[in-house]
Amino acid sequence: MFISFLRIALRNALRQKTYTLINVLGLTVGILASILISFWVLDEISYDSYFDNADRIHRIDLYSQTPQTRTPYPMAQALVRDFPEIEMATSFSPIFGPNMSRPTFAVEYEEIRFDEKNIFGADTNFFDVFSFEFIMGDPITAFLAPHAIILTREMSEKYFGKSNSIGKMLTINDEMDFMVTGVLENLPSNLHFHFDFLISYAFLKQVSFSEWFTWADPGHYNYVVTTPEASIQALRAKLPEWIIPFIDYGEEFEQALMDGDIWFQLTPIRDIHLKSHIRWELESNGNLSYVYILLVTSLLVLIVACINYMNLATARFSRRAAEVAVRKTAGTSRSMLIRQFLLESLFQTFIAAILAGLLVELLIDSFSNLTGKDYSFYYSEIGLFIVALLLLAALVGLIAGSYPAFYLSSFSPMSILRGKYTSRASIATVRIVLVIFQFTVSIFLIIGTITIFSQLKFMNNKDLGFDVENIMVIPVKDDMIRSQIEQIKESLLQYPGVENVSAVSNIPGGRFNNNGLSFQENSETVQTSEVSIDYDCIETLGLNIIEGRKFSRELSLDSTSRFIINETAARELGMTSPIGKMVDWYDDDGLYRGEVIGIVEDYHFKSLHENIAPLILMVKPQDYSYLLVRLSPDWNSRTITEIKKEWKKFDDLFTFEYSFLADEFDKQYGNEEKMGTIYWILAILAVIIASLGLFGLSTFTVEQKTHEIGIRKVYGATASGILSQLLIEFSKWVLISVIIACPLAYLGMSYWLRDFSYQTNLSWWIFLAAIIITEGIAVLAVSYQSIRASTLKPVDSLRYE
Repeated sequence: MFISFLRIALRNALRQKTYTLINVLGLTVGILASILISFWVLDEISYDSYFDNADRIHRIDLYSQTPQTRTPYPMAQALVRDFPEIEMATSFSPIFGPNMSRPTFAVEYEEIRFDEKNIFGADTNFFDVFSFEFIMGDPITAFLAPHAIILTREMSEKYFGKSNSIGKMLTINDEMDFMVTGVLENLPSNLHFHFDFLISYAFLKQVSFSEWFTWADPGHYNYVVTTPEASIQALRAKLPEWIIPFIDYGEEFEQALMDGDIWFQLTPIRDIHLKSHIRWELESNGNLSYVYILLVTSLLVLIVACINYMNLATARFSRRAAEVAVRKTAGTSRSMLIRQFLLESLFQTFIAAILAGLLVELLIDSFSNLTGKDYSFYYSEIGLFIVALLLLAALVGLIAGSYPAFYLSSFSPMSILRGKYTSRASIATVRIVLVIFQFTVSIFLIIGTITIFSQLKFMNNKDLGFDVENIMVIPVKDDMIRSQIEQIKESLLQYPGVENVSAVSNIPGGRFNNNGLSFQENSETVQTSEVSIDYDCIETLGLNIIEGRKFSRELSLDSTSRFIINETAARELGMTSPIGKMVDWYDDDGLYRGEVIGIVEDYHFKSLHENIAPLILMVKPQDYSYLLVRLSPDWNSRTITEIKKEWKKFDDLFTFEYSFLADEFDKQYGNEEKMGTIYWILAILAVIIASLGLFGLSTFTVEQKTHEIGIRKVYGATASGILSQLLIEFSKWVLISVIIACPLAYLGMSYWLRDFSYQTNLSWWIFLAAIIITEGIAVLAVSYQSIRASTLKPVDSLRYE
């Protein structure tokens, strides 16, 4: 029976090649889109699932007015000691430089030397909590030696090739020797933190500030593993009273802790990537909204493909009516007809799935580059992928074929033979509704795509309050360079292509250290971002001092106890006449009391997702991490070469690196750029699928109207008149889609834009462009058949079938 059904399905597919091709192409595109988006979604929702007991690992976060990820080092093991609900804990941290920057280290083995940034320190319990795979060495003994260093496979091969690296020595910054005691398999891409080298806290205790390892410094990333039966809420409730004897952050902090205004949060490790966006995250996290948006969008594209099949199958029923009647008369039951029609749907869907699978193989690397993700699990789980693909094909085939199967098998042989089977009004209405749905989805996606790219263009072109163009950013990689900043500046200013040079601790668009700023005349404390600048930074960035003055080399107090704040800081502190007023600044080094000497006009030092935050500028040369070089507008590659040559006179330890400030600032919008590109692809695919369906329906409709067109031409109708009528008939469906899609798109994109403090307008041209694009594609889709039908000679039209 199955063979018979399959033979009929193949015969019908070959008999109507055009419709089969349209169906298969539409389903292929829909399945392909679903597969690729599912790869992206699976990667996003599987972050940190790599670890054993991932469902019981939690990070200890401190929540207050400005929540943060870092807590005191002793807290981890104290929790294990005092709470039976906690099985084990670990502390680790990247090796930070001034103002939370990542310093560069010169790592060397014999003649091989590279600059490295991704070096972490960790305690001896690190591998008890995090189950990284050792390919060389033993996790139990790897940290026993204080000068031990553990590296990933990639780093091991980078320095030692394929040989065994255990016991070999790496030298860091020409002064510290470390022995390799372990090599880890490369870390999966879908973790919320990554390192290349891992050194022991035992070593760091010998060379770092001792306070960093005390309760006084909340400077570590602490993770705990809870018991299976532990109640996280109950554990969290115990923490305020428990921790007060250990800390000394002042009575105000303790009272806020007891009142619940400040609390310690146990954040599940698998929630960090998509749900945690607090201060000092180890890496940029994802956006749960984007997961939902792309998942729903890919599902809609797949539904659009299924609708194509439904519409064309029901539209072509008149061609198969006699077959159904004869088979029913011969005793074929309705259930057997349903199975026959479903098998035909499954047959075409499985062909589409095979084609989609082949396209995935061809496109997976390009999609990986586009999204910036590693989809290596596709290759390692190819068998599972094939099974999933077949299940998806079966599901799509059943959904796409269900309506035609049950509808087409519902008529009795008598009604078919009498010609009363078509239910023309009802079935035509269903087809029109489905076509309208397809184009509603397409228009919505096109409006969404245009809006996303309009917002990106708006953010890239918005006046940031400073001149971001032609500024070269050179990392200051060690204290030796930091101590020679003034000499370097003088040397670089000799070149004609260099207009200005200055040093800063943080660049606009980068990370900022936030701490408390208070005005002595009131009790208000405002969380404020800190930037250390030199005396020339105001001119280099093109900032505007609207009140007071800038820092001066001639005034020694400017580098010790004087500040410049922005308009927002002055406003939030309630300072009506801020110049000359005293403020208190609390940073990681302690309390600084100083005088406000200037107000800088607000400028966007963070992304346009956020409102301009309070900012304090000060002169702290020990914190300088970047040199900003303003180039003349006519700079060229020779200018860069001269700067590099001059730089090497001062720094022969590290590799010369540079970037441009405009590019660094735009990196903040990487997620939106990827989202926009993926959304644009999905929109194009949806339009293509809908247009294929409209082409198929127009072909069928024109075939049905061929006699009518011939008669009308006999009575004097012109080809242009007939063409216009056919185009109007199809175009009105698209116009109805416009009426439905535009309000929905306006609401949806208004909701999306709420993530940005500074937004583009949802201008009328966005909707008009979407309408023109969709209507134009729809007209092209139906024009060929319409023109062909309108230009047939009446005798040929009347002779048709």
